[in-house]
Amino acid sequence: MGAGVQLCGVVGRDEAGDRLVSLCAACGIGTTALGQIQGRQTSRKVRVLARQQQLVRLDWETDEAVDLAVVEALFAKLPGRAPARRHRAQRLRQGTADTSLPPRSYRIRPRCWRPVLVDPRASDFARYRGATVIKPNLAEVERATGRQLAEGDVQGLDDAARETAKTK
Repeated sequence: MGAGVQLCGVVGRDEAGDRLVSLCAACGIGTTALGQIQGRQTSRKVRVLARQQQLVRLDWETDEAVDLAVVEALFAKLPGRAPARRHRAQRLRQGTADTSLPPRSYRIRPRCWRPVLVDPRASDFARYRGATVIKPNLAEVERATGRQLAEGDVQGLDDAARETAKTK
């Protein structure tokens, strides 16, 4: 599709972090706004599959906050880069966009005139104010709304989505 990709976030200065940087370089993904932090563990996930069905997922990660000055320095590296169509803030407690950052992190959208997509982890969706799209999974919607949603409950999901939109 020809889009330029710039990764922004933090990883550890460890074998997994080095591998990520290397793979990004090999694929043409920019890492200018990627910080490697000594002593931080790079998040890793392993999915165990059988017959194309995920049985279990094993995660090694930290949700230790990243210093706000480091986060702001990384975000500052994004706007001067090649124009992007959108920015995505992934897993907002595992590093870069942790709970101390929003809503400041979403000011990237007005400054760059690009949509910001958020994959939330916190149950208080108000912290993502300013993001263009918030894409929670079912469990995250249930935590945010305090509702138990049944599989296939389209009306319940619609009601929950409307409720979470009010917090934006």
